[in-house]
Amino acid sequence: MVSDYNDEMTRLYKIALSTQNWRMCLNDQGVDNNFINEIQSDTIISFLLGNSGIYRAGMMALRCLLEDCIVMQYFHYHPLEYEKWRKDGYRFTFRELVKKTDLHPVLCAMDDELNLQNDITFEYGYLSKYVHLESYYSLSGENGIQKLRFTKKHYNNFKKHFRKILQIVNIFLMSIYYNEYCSFPIDSKRIIQNSIDSKSQKALIKNIEISDLFLP
Repeated sequence: MVSDYNDEMTRLYKIALSTQNWRMCLNDQGVDNNFINEIQSDTIISFLLGNSGIYRAGMMALRCLLEDCIVMQYFHYHPLEYEKWRKDGYRFTFRELVKKTDLHPVLCAMDDELNLQNDITFEYGYLSKYVHLESYYSLSGENGIQKLRFTKKHYNNFKKHFRKILQIVNIFLMSIYYNEYCSFPIDSKRIIQNSIDSKSQKALIKNIEISDLFLP
């Protein structure tokens, strides 16, 4: 049982490393993006909390991670709105920004194949239940942290959503920074690639039209 858990935690850790590699490799290319730092921070927080049995807080961090990603994508293409937002002069809702992913040619094309918007909307709604404590199941334990629900059922649920959110994050980063990604070291490419399933990889290759996007 302990061995199985350690194996699962190692697999999740390898997925979590993808955001660290994005930050390091982009920084090496002179790309200094505060959202990338926030993405890595929320990835680490979610990983540590979820693997400690503190599932509610781990899921809340996953929702923050999804928000980081969507907001980053929007402001990457809207620098004027970013400056207004930075000065606290721009307001938006998360759902508004999700709808605007249709304006990105790669994400829009992929949405027909992967239902990316539907996945984002579903995950955000599901993770919001942990933020707002909408169900008894979203409690971390029977008596606060004194009796954590460190069960296989709860851990498997955390794993499933952790993998899904990290895949969405990596797809968004790939769609924005694919030119920079092509210059990443092979080891970093491999780590990032392993966080995206084969179906999504094929959709990215098709719509970005770069044959060496993923390693064989």
